[in-house]
Amino acid sequence: MTSEEFIEKLNNIETQDKRAILFVVNGLVSFHDQFEINIEKKLLPLEAKNPQIFQIFSLLNEKYFSIKKTKEEQSKFLFRKSFKYIKKKLQEEKRGMLKRNIKRLYLEMYFKKNSSIKTITQNSLQVLFANKKYFKEFESFLQNYEEFVMKENQKKILKIAKEIYVLYVENRLDNIKTIQHFPWLKCWILSCKTMGEQILENMREQKKKKTNE
Repeated sequence: MTSEEFIEKLNNIETQDKRAILFVVNGLVSFHDQFEINIEKKLLPLEAKNPQIFQIFSLLNEKYFSIKKTKEEQSKFLFRKSFKYIKKKLQEEKRGMLKRNIKRLYLEMYFKKNSSIKTITQNSLQVLFANKKYFKEFESFLQNYEEFVMKENQKKILKIAKEIYVLYVENRLDNIKTIQHFPWLKCWILSCKTMGEQILENMREQKKKKTNE
């Protein structure tokens, strides 16, 4: 198939198919368990018109069930998003970038392949939260967590839906299994928030103890 033929085929696909694919991806990410329970009622009408839509659901569902997010992955997700939130907030407020010591710790924790910090330990958390600025901004991050993180995840949902749509047009749906970066399920995202609230409470308790000493 030439590029011109592909574009023509892409343009001829009804937008209903695009909406159906986005519906499947968004439904799985946002309402994973509930979406699966009600799948027949929601998708059988689509399957009657186009069985490939149900195939997309089955492949995505299988993919998500094969993914297990560890506590380490969740904690890295949480702090990566916190730095992104704080950086964006400070830039919008024209207050400059993160303080150097916070930024340096962040880079070491997440970007250096040969980093000595392989996990987020209690010691690294104490170093991080000892910075009063970060402590305050992390509280703000948690207050705005769902709006900020869900908005970012929605962009990934749209991106992955477009990738799947291309595979759908090219009749290569089995390649869904090879896609690497999927949007996080909402239940994983909320689990990270709970983790953040527990960490913050623990840091507050430690701060209170030091004050009373």
